Amino acid sequence: MCSIERKRAPTGRGPARETRPGPSGRRWFRWGPRGFTLLEILVAMAVLSIALVAIFQAFAATVRINTVTQGLWKAIIYVNNELARIERGTAPSVALEQGSFDPKGPMAGYAWRREVVDEQPLPGITVRKVLLEVTWDAAGAPQSYRSQIYVQAP
Repeated sequence: MCSIERKRAPTGRGPARETRPGPSGRRWFRWGPRGFTLLEILVAMAVLSIALVAIFQAFAATVRINTVTQGLWKAIIYVNNELARIERGTAPSVALEQGSFDPKGPMAGYAWRREVVDEQPLPGITVRKVLLEVTWDAAGAPQSYRSQIYVQAP
């Protein structure tokens, strides 16, 4: 019996590796794997899902930080503008005032508190301390920003 070796032309799936004799004594080409095993697919899906969870958590944290930061910048700008207006004008009277902003205005959801007290840092010198605090809720947690200036007492 004469055995004939058949050679197969490469089909674009990778080069033929080695030849081995089969059970009948013929030599067959051993081609590379033609697909992925179920185990390889499951491992790839597990790695992908872990990576996606980490990316989602990082994105959620970024959105939360962005929300808090935007609220803080809005409060800083309002407080600094208000204190600059007070500094350029006449000193306000000694008082404790508080309130909330117009629900339809740009500072909706914010509340303010202004405390004006006289202080004597040195004997015979009286200055007026103006403390302004803005509070709001950001991402379910209360936030606040406060700043103060000293102006000449009348």
